[in-house]
Order: sequence, then structure tokens, then C-alpha cells
Amino acid sequence: VYLTAKGLVLEINSASKKYRIRNPFTRQILDLPDPQNHIYQISLVNIPDTGDFKVLSIFRDQKQNQDCEILTVGTDEQWRPLKLPGISNLGERRIVSISSHVIVYFHCIWLIADGSNLCIRVDSLDVESECFSSFTIPQSF
Repeated sequence: VYLTAKGLVLEINSASKKYRIRNPFTRQILDLPDPQNHIYQISLVNIPDTGDFKVLSIFRDQKQNQDCEILTVGTDEQWRPLKLPGISNLGERRIVSISSHVIVYFHCIWLIADGSNLCIRVDSLDVESECFSSFTIPQSF
């Protein structure tokens, strides 16, 4: 299994769960540190303004909550945690979609149920700045 960005290939060995980035033109390979278990999504992202590449991993923690971690290729030796904005006070939640737009933005769309009330919350991550923004769409929308 693999993902590509600007000619680099993020390879995932399904059996060993090891990740590496391969440059098919130079034949260079960079083994990545092991990410958290229970990965929901992993992506290789090119940051056009700096030329950097980042790998974003969204995973489930031991309590089955979604969380994420990031590393800058060639700079970081370990994954750095990125805490999703807190929504624990919003009742039961489950992720319904993760999408990327304009390459450097990821959006987590949550369906949140609190009794009979439902709402949708969108957490957007700017991968370049590694900052989140959030908004909730009310049930009446």
C-alpha cells in the first residue's frame, strides 16, 4: 500500500506495519518511526511554501478516541502529538469523514449526539502551521 506526494512515495508494509518514504528517482529510502497503533488515516503532505514534507497520522487511542500525530520528514526523529480540539463535553461522538483540500488542510467531520440532540462539528487542521480551527453546525442547519 502506498501514497504519493510530489514524486515521493509513502509505503506501508501491511504485514509488519512499518512505514517508509521512497524516492523512486534517486532510489533513496527513509524508514519512519513507528506511529501509534490503530491508524484511521495516514497521509504524506507537501508544504508548497517551504518545500517540506509532513506525514500526518490520525489514530484511535486506548479509549477509542481519535487523536493525531505528525512528523516533518528529514527533521523529526519521532512523531509529535497534535491534540484534536477537546470535545469531550459534547456527548457521544464519532468521526464520519476525513478529507483533505488544497493539499495542506485536513478536515475531521464529527457527528455528535447528546441525547436527542445532534450536531456536526468540523475540525480543520492547517498542516503547515499545525494549528486547528473548529466550528459546530447546529442541528437546525
